[in-house]
Amino acid sequence: MERVSRGDHEWLICAADEAAASSIAPIACVVGPCNAELPTAPAGLVDRIAEQGCRWFAFVGSASEAVHDSFDWRLEERNRLEGVTTWHSGTHGWEEAVSTLHGVDAGTVLCVILDEDAAGELRTAIAP
Repeated sequence: MERVSRGDHEWLICAADEAAASSIAPIACVVGPCNAELPTAPAGLVDRIAEQGCRWFAFVGSASEAVHDSFDWRLEERNRLEGVTTWHSGTHGWEEAVSTLHGVDAGTVLCVILDEDAAGELRTAIAP
């Protein structure tokens, strides 16, 4: 797990299967790249942190709209209607997802990387 500080947020960048990620109670979660349906491990992790109180989720990648819709339905089924979810499928998806956090309270942002090649793009988006 990698930690990056920017402004009022601490960004924790991890792989979806990192056990330590499930013990974090973030204020926000960024997941990507979503190029198809979320695999079981990251879907379970996102569900767990939603249950722990995370209220802001951003999905990045070519299939992020479909992943976002699926996650919204799961939240609705659990009567978790107070969350905010966004999707960012364009070429600047990571930057868009990161920039939406400017209005979110200070705290920890969990970044779940589904493809290690995308970690560099995320680091660049986070960097001041």
